[in-house]
Amino acid sequence: MSELEADWQCILSTGEVLLLGLAKSMLDAERITYVVEGETLQDLIQPGRIGIEFNQIAGPMELWVPGERAENVKALLKDHRMEA
Repeated sequence: MSELEADWQCILSTGEVLLLGLAKSMLDAERITYVVEGETLQDLIQPGRIGIEFNQIAGPMELWVPGERAENVKALLKDHRMEA
């Protein structure tokens, strides 16, 4: 288990760039700290996103938040029908 996994929780795993962007803007509006893993790797590693939503080698993008905020963020996403 990495340090990030110990103190943070993944609240969204997706290959949809627009869904990730919407989630990030909602968290920014609420001033909630987050980290996105895999976002820059999607098009960096060949063959990119051809045929599916995310790069099969890099995997989907993951949105992580501090553990103490995870339940609030999950509720926020659920209210906007963006459940993980």
